[in-house]
Amino acid sequence: MNGKVAIITGADSGIGRSAAILLPRKARISAIVYLDEHEDAEKALAESKNWPPRHPILRDLAGAGFLRGVVQRTINAFGHIDILVNNAGEQGEVSGVEDLEPEHVEKIFRTNIFGFFYLTKATLRI
Repeated sequence: MNGKVAIITGADSGIGRSAAILLPRKARISAIVYLDEHEDAEKALAESKNWPPRHPILRDLAGAGFLRGVVQRTINAFGHIDILVNNAGEQGEVSGVEDLEPEHVEKIFRTNIFGFFYLTKATLRI
């Protein structure tokens, strides 16, 4: 995996954080994308800071334009993308479906479905 270039989403916790800590031992991390969990993301970066270089942390898994920008910055910096850890996910605790507000459902879909789709599509276009 030496020299491979990766983008990781949801890198502030769980599987994404583990990937952000462990992958740099073997690959160059281009972007670590996360939403509003700055302290958690900084901890993950601190744990991996002695590994090979990576490009800036990009915050917010948003719309298609933002994600195309993540891919383009990676291509500009490294010329290619080898690994996509498409791990970002939105969730929340509610006691039942009747407690889900439309805004929350939309946010879940924007992150878990649309974000996954747009980033995959942008990466495959290269």
